[in-house]
Amino acid sequence: MDSRDEDQRRSKLTSGLTQLNGGLNSNGFNDGKLTLTVPTSWNVVIKFVNHDANLPHSAEVVDSVKPMPAGPVDPAFPRAMSVRLMQGMGRGKQIRCGSSPASPGLT
Repeated sequence: MDSRDEDQRRSKLTSGLTQLNGGLNSNGFNDGKLTLTVPTSWNVVIKFVNHDANLPHSAEVVDSVKPMPAGPVDPAFPRAMSVRLMQGMGRGKQIRCGSSPASPGLT
């Protein structure tokens, strides 16, 4: 997590950060190697940014599965995904997603 206060934990997820796996990575990790474990009581905000100039990207929170799915699957909890999940978002596009203990899920 990037920062922490009493009410909220924040994290930044950047797609295409490096050329690893042809740019198909998140924060420089690919194939499910980036794991973020969040206690259910935390209120979490994720800033998702596409850094890749060549490909649109999307993000989805999924349960730990090997191998990682090649496409969208049911999210770990309701609305735990970026917009345009199939199409992705272009370079420089960003979205803030979040969950709260009272209403888990990304908004």
